[in-house]
Amino acid sequence: MLDVVCWLWTPTKEYRSQFNTDHANILYSMVKRNFPHEFRFSCISDRETGFDKGIRVIPLWDDYSKMESIYGPNTPSCYRRLRAFSPEMARVIGERFVSVDLDVVVCGDLTPVWSRKEDFIIWGDRARQTPYNGSMWMMNAGAREAVWTEFNRDPDRAVRKARGAGFFGSDQAWMCYKLGPFENRWTADDGVFSYRTHVKPTKGKLDLRIPDVTELYTPEQIQAILSSTSGDEYEEVEVRGARIPATPEVWSGLGAPVWGLLNPTQVWRIIAPIPPDQIHAADVRPEAQPTERDPFRP
Repeated sequence: MLDVVCWLWTPTKEYRSQFNTDHANILYSMVKRNFPHEFRFSCISDRETGFDKGIRVIPLWDDYSKMESIYGPNTPSCYRRLRAFSPEMARVIGERFVSVDLDVVVCGDLTPVWSRKEDFIIWGDRARQTPYNGSMWMMNAGAREAVWTEFNRDPDRAVRKARGAGFFGSDQAWMCYKLGPFENRWTADDGVFSYRTHVKPTKGKLDLRIPDVTELYTPEQIQAILSSTSGDEYEEVEVRGARIPATPEVWSGLGAPVWGLLNPTQVWRIIAPIPPDQIHAADVRPEAQPTERDPFRP
């Protein structure tokens, strides 16, 4: 059986992200829907209440809870997670477990991702500062014990080593340093993606329109979904309604005044926004909202 574990502790007031038990409950729900195998879900936390009944709460230890990130109090300080590399986690968490961040979004079947057999595997790409990412790793308990023991022996020295080698993050930087360059990893080829790198647009327009279902699923997948929603346990409902007349096409440019004379009761449409039924034809896409660049992200 695979143990799935997430982390939740009370952050400093300056920390830019504030998580709560709702995030743990949502992650648990996503795993239940997308991992059709036996598993046990746990949250290592300094909180005791607010969790779904299917979540086992493991009391969070105090190790390095006061150790601040070298980037400042508003950035992640996750050094306490490094104790998960201790062999004692076989008793605390389980013999084999996967650690998942609370802001992970599960979009499909986790079986091919979590069925890997390596004694340790971590998500990562080839970025110089973050070759590995602490948002998800899976291991046999104690498989990389030195990540914990060497850090615990002299944490300040470990932080200096990781920073001096050019790695970014708190516990993540030390993982990158200590694990070395040839560790087993998941990549985008395995279906594990970074929102910042693979999803979030860096320039241009953000298309918020709902895509055609045929762009998301193959005909075989659509048929399988439809087949699974039919049967005696489902009640078919037929809805009838009046068809909304199509919005008239408004002439633009120099033709607009002429169109207004021919359609005096509709002249207001000349200056009105493009109606929903004409957005696709006009290929109008909502503009992406500008966001402030995070100076603590590479």
